[in-house]
Amino acid sequence: MKNVSIPFEEILHSVPIGIVLLHKGEVVYANTAALSLFGYPSQDKLPSETFLEINLSSFKAYIQNYREQQWAKSDWFRIETQGVNASGEPIEIEVLGKVRNNHEQYDTILVVRNIGEQKQEEREQAEWLKEQETITAIDYSLLHNKELETVLSTINQQLCRFLKAHWAGVIIVDEQAYTIRWAGVVGATTQFPKEPFTITSAWKHILWLSGPQFCTKDNREALCFLKDILEVMSEGIFSVAIVPLRKENVPKGCLLVGYRNHHKFSSREAHLLREVAERLLLAILNSQLYKELVDRERELIKFTSVRIHAQEEERRKIARELHDTLGQLLTATKFNVELLEDTFQPTSEQKDRIIEIKRLLDNVLQATRELSYNLMPSVLDDFGLVPALQVLCDQVAQRTGYKISVHTHNMNQRLKTELEVGLYRIVQDSLLLFQKYDGVFEIDIQLINSPDLFRLLIDGTQQNQHSIPREVPTFSEFDIMNIRERATLMGGTVVVDFSSAPTITICVEIPYTQQKDNCDG
Repeated sequence: MKNVSIPFEEILHSVPIGIVLLHKGEVVYANTAALSLFGYPSQDKLPSETFLEINLSSFKAYIQNYREQQWAKSDWFRIETQGVNASGEPIEIEVLGKVRNNHEQYDTILVVRNIGEQKQEEREQAEWLKEQETITAIDYSLLHNKELETVLSTINQQLCRFLKAHWAGVIIVDEQAYTIRWAGVVGATTQFPKEPFTITSAWKHILWLSGPQFCTKDNREALCFLKDILEVMSEGIFSVAIVPLRKENVPKGCLLVGYRNHHKFSSREAHLLREVAERLLLAILNSQLYKELVDRERELIKFTSVRIHAQEEERRKIARELHDTLGQLLTATKFNVELLEDTFQPTSEQKDRIIEIKRLLDNVLQATRELSYNLMPSVLDDFGLVPALQVLCDQVAQRTGYKISVHTHNMNQRLKTELEVGLYRIVQDSLLLFQKYDGVFEIDIQLINSPDLFRLLIDGTQQNQHSIPREVPTFSEFDIMNIRERATLMGGTVVVDFSSAPTITICVEIPYTQQKDNCDG
């Protein structure tokens, strides 16, 4: 094997990491990697005596601290600092070094490498994580807040926090009225109008921007059309980002984010603004859909209320006709039959026929009275809900064999007619549901008037007679449609619980405000 001689300096120049040797603060050697790092073509061009002052000024103080602290000779140190290259541009450097004190003749060995790219990646990763946290917080607010103003304010607060912006606001377009309004404004120093206002030419220009517009010191001409937007100008905004909110090329609004100093928007900030704009648009569209749904639901409730009111009036009319007209006619017919019976001596066969006619008339008269009562019980008008329910339950129990009980809590006053009729119909429909199934039920009805709400509980338990297993009935949504409709008109809710089989519970709750509005003084 041959011995190959390689100069030691040549080895140092081939090392890809910068090496700098200093004696009494003056550079005595720098390899190729170090010269390249600081931007010098050769060591002759490197300012040996002033290297620390020019290229590593922040590191010079570190060396001075070593001299004052008198570190141990074996101590190696590692720091991250900022240097300057030959062109005066800043560079981020990692320094691994050792200082030797030789009779106050300080020798220093520095191993340096550029960590600018690494630091940039770390900063970008940190910014990315922060951006994802912002997006997550915005998505959370969309899921957990229903009020549009709250959603927009929360989103803009998160956006300003991430961008370190001073102000943000959203413009919402009302296409039908051809107006716009401010919403979700944060960071404002002046009062923004809450009322809608007409779309001016300046706002029309903003709403129809083809994409995000960044108005900065380098693009001041873009701010020309903002001079007529008094709210923005009054905030002393120097830099503005405008992101149009558009659905199928139809303007729905725009997002404005501003700074009271000169700010240059980065590509990451522009990306985040687009992401947030999509969520703002979603919030606005959802709010509009929800408003349309609420309006339609109110119209439906109003229509249903009118329909049910008309039904009740028609029932009253039919019940009155049955009681006053048909009932009297049947009574008169029976009376005439009895008179006819007294005018002659009927045969045995004729007498039986007359008895049968009178029995049929009695049955028709009784059925007419029950039908009239079910259509509109007079006891409900005269004495109120509780007595009417007791009469109803007695009739159903007598006809079906059910055991039905009515219990009341704090029912010391009459309710308004609409509420009493609604609750009566709910109990009536509930009892009809149980009668659809075979078997005998034990039903407990409770009327509870508590401080915060009015509650109606109907518990029906199927009795197992003769040890014959029966399937517990289940009510479909169609079965309880009338009950739910009645409860909705009173501002209440309905819950049907099958979990405690064989007992079925129908619970109707009417909030206290509704109860208070519907109670007589």
